[in-house]
Formats: sequence, C-alpha cells, structure tokens
Amino acid sequence: MNPFARGWLSLTVLLAVWPTTALADRAAAPLPLYATPDLSGAPVLTLPAGKALVALGEYRQYTRPAVVAVPYGQQVYYARSGLISSEGQGIAVVSPVGGAYTTTPQPAGQPIRLLVGGGEAGRSLGRLELRSCPWAAGIPLKGCPGIRPQGVLHRIPVVPRPSSIDGLAPIQLPALPPGAYLVTASQAGATTGVQGAEVLIVTSLNLMATVLPNAVQVYAMHAVTGQPLPGTRVKASAWRRIDDPTSWRWEKVRDLPAVTTDAQGRATFPVRDGEALQLNAEVQIAGQSHRADLDLSSWGVGVSERARAFLQTSKPVYRPGETLEGLAVVRRLVNGERQPYSGPVTVRLTRGWGGNELYSVSAQADAQGLVRFEMPLASEIRTGDYEVEVEVPTPPTAENPQPDPSVSRLPVRVQAFVKPQFTLDAQAPPS
Repeated sequence: MNPFARGWLSLTVLLAVWPTTALADRAAAPLPLYATPDLSGAPVLTLPAGKALVALGEYRQYTRPAVVAVPYGQQVYYARSGLISSEGQGIAVVSPVGGAYTTTPQPAGQPIRLLVGGGEAGRSLGRLELRSCPWAAGIPLKGCPGIRPQGVLHRIPVVPRPSSIDGLAPIQLPALPPGAYLVTASQAGATTGVQGAEVLIVTSLNLMATVLPNAVQVYAMHAVTGQPLPGTRVKASAWRRIDDPTSWRWEKVRDLPAVTTDAQGRATFPVRDGEALQLNAEVQIAGQSHRADLDLSSWGVGVSERARAFLQTSKPVYRPGETLEGLAVVRRLVNGERQPYSGPVTVRLTRGWGGNELYSVSAQADAQGLVRFEMPLASEIRTGDYEVEVEVPTPPTAENPQPDPSVSRLPVRVQAFVKPQFTLDAQAPPS
C-alpha cells in the first residue's frame, strides 16, 4: 500500500524562484542565514551544525559563491551552498510530466496538478496550506529580493489518491492567479519541518527561442491556445562560460536593450559568439500581468554554423607510419545560401576529450572551395580513434568583434593490421 494513502500531506505555497531538491539537507557547519541573496549585512540567525533543513538548489549557481534559498519558519533566507550537505530521502514535488522531475509552468485560471512522493517511512501526512506573495518581484533569473509571504489563503485537508506514478501520488490544487509560488512539503512528526520544496510558476505566457547566426529569435505565445502574443516586453542578459583549471561557471557580460514582440509575437536579440541569453518577459492578458523566463545556457550558446567543410579521407583506417590523405569541400553561408569558400583553413588531427592536437597544417581553399591535405602518422602513434578537423575562420564585425571559427570533423581510426595478401597461380595452356 502506498504510504501516502494513509494520511494527509502538509504543503505550504510561497513565492520563490529556485529549483527543487528531493534530498534531506543538513547544515554541515554552523550555517548563517541572510535576508537577501547577496548575503550582505549581518545574518538574521545561524543554524547549528547538523540542523535539518531544505536547500532550494543553487539559485545563483553561475556565480561565486553559489547561494541557496532556505525556507525556515515563515520566511525564506539565503545561505552559502558549501555549508550544506544532502543526505537521506526528502519529499519530491514534481509536475505530472513524463521524465521531468521538477515543476513545469502551468496556465493561470486552471486547476494545478502536482505529484508528491518520498519522505520518511512510517510518518503520517498532514494538511495543505496555500499562501501567496505579491507578483511585483517578478521572476528574475539571476537574483531576487527577499520574499514576504502573506497569510494563509487556503487550508485544505488532502488525502492523496492511492494511484501513483513512479511512486508519486497525484495532488490537485485550486486554480491560481499568475505568479510564482514556492511549494514546501512536510510530514507530521518528521525530524525537520520542511522535507521538500519546489517552485511553481503559474502563467499563460510561454517563450520559445531559435538560435540564428549572430542572433536569437524569441517567440511569445499563449500557453493554452498557442496564439502569438504581440506587445510582450522581453528583457535579455548575455552570459559567457568561464573555464577555470578545475571547474567552470557562467558570468554575466552585458544587458541587452529590451524588445517588444511584433504582430507575430517575435523579438530578435543580437548575440556574440559564446554568449547565452537569459530571457525574462511580461505581458498583460485579460488585465493580469503574466511573466515567463527562459534560460538558453544549456542549449542556446550563440554560434550558429556559418561555414561547413565536407570531409573525406582516402580510407577510414590507417596504420602507424602511413600518411593520412584527404580532401575537404568548404562552403560558407551567405544570405541563407551555401557558397564556395576560397581562403585559408587549418587542418588538424586530434584525439580524446577536449580535442588534444597531434598534428596541424595550414592550407588554402581554391576557388571551388576544395582543400587537399596530407598528414604523416608517426610509426609510434597510439592506435585508436582520432578526428580530422577543418577550421574555417570567421571575419569580425562591429556586432561580433571576436567571432569563433567554424569547425567540421570526421572520425578516422589508427589500427595495426596486416594487409590481406593473395597468391595467383596461373598456368598457360599447352601450345
């Protein structure tokens, strides 16, 4: 029997903007809690080492130090993530979307559906409490002022249905106005007051984006009807990945001027190579302010393909000591069409994660974009898989002063083998 069918679940919904955790967290050392996410001023209180709590993910994970939000009592505070350890099993609060262990934005004015599971075995469940906060704080991606939750709007006893999805019981909340809400979950008599937390965004504004050469096109549409939403004001900030010797992080480089979507619900932002945009949009729908955000750092790092080299080698497998021979046909994208490129290129032989360079040669593409190259392989070269790279430079522009080159790749293999040998024994017929 599902343990969540034995009692009631206690949920509190507040305003917030961070991802979830399903683990039970504890203070690894004395943990100062601050009123603001910049950790300025004196801490409001300090939790002792070993104190159970819930940290709402690294909400400022792209900068240093990483900051987490900690709901404690009736407020939400901020702390350094390095002072918190995760252990045990907390309560997961997710959306009923296959494979998505987080909450997805849900339209305003419709019942809210969530899935809840986990927690300490043998504990009874409690009640559901719904609180809201003013929407004025918005949904900023890289910062948020301290939140001040209002009083309880709804206190609803809930007995989850015995059916479950991956061990998670379905819960339905009443329809909510547009806003950002923090859902916290706990069990009666548990060792910590809050065992799970998740952000719930309620909005009828949906954002989509397409990465183009030197630009990102953003489309604003209604989350239910799919109709474009002209007049949506979209703000964007550009971030760049910084690689350190032992780690990496995202660093904000500039804010872009805000753009209002056209009749097709479209807004266009110029981007430079290596930049990823963080988008925040707002629109009025039926007299209510709806907001949405979109983080392109995971897939929209701006450099769309500007040139491509179609590579071919004389054979797919080479022996140590042989000469790798090949050719490349280079095409550059000009006004939406691929045209022959005649200019300098760099041909490399690389191997391993990060493309360790073993051999490099400069070449010149002819008027038809054809490049021929040869790379002698050392007799002591290690056998295994390699890649042939052709790098085509990109001319700088005022909008993109430091463009990245276009790189095309072809896998080849180096393997010690013996060529097949054949013997032909022929006899002439007697004369």
